[in-house]
Amino acid sequence: MDGSIKTGLRGLFKVNVLQNLPEKIKSLRAGLISVEEFQTWINSASADELKLVPQGILLRLKRGGMDKVMLASVNILPDCVNCHGIYRQGVFESRNEHASCSKYVDQAVQGNVLVSIQKPKWYKPKAGQLGPESYYSCTSCGSIWNLVEPERQCNGLWERIA
Repeated sequence: MDGSIKTGLRGLFKVNVLQNLPEKIKSLRAGLISVEEFQTWINSASADELKLVPQGILLRLKRGGMDKVMLASVNILPDCVNCHGIYRQGVFESRNEHASCSKYVDQAVQGNVLVSIQKPKWYKPKAGQLGPESYYSCTSCGSIWNLVEPERQCNGLWERIA
């Protein structure tokens, strides 16, 4: 095989790794492949093929448990227009803000934008996250969202976890 064909094939693999990364993460999130299978796949790619993936995210994808891989996936997989606009992500500044977000989430469930799901087995709540939690999956893009109820000093939060 001449050198230009080899170079072209390497370039094709590089594009395929980056193009396939979101699909592999979606397969992992859906339980179609294991974290070990995903990490075997990503570790088989060269550093050159993954140079566009930020180093910290790449380390979580290559070495993290399912929780770390899913949290890193938030930076790779975009959420869609349907679930992104439900409410701003983050810790609520007040209990009224939580109530407002909760209303929008309920409307999204009624409108079949979100479906209520069980807590993902891999998810570990953040330190200080005290209130009861609800989990939702977007019916369009599969993003997983967490709504934490207010408890003590925490006003709750709304965040995308995968």
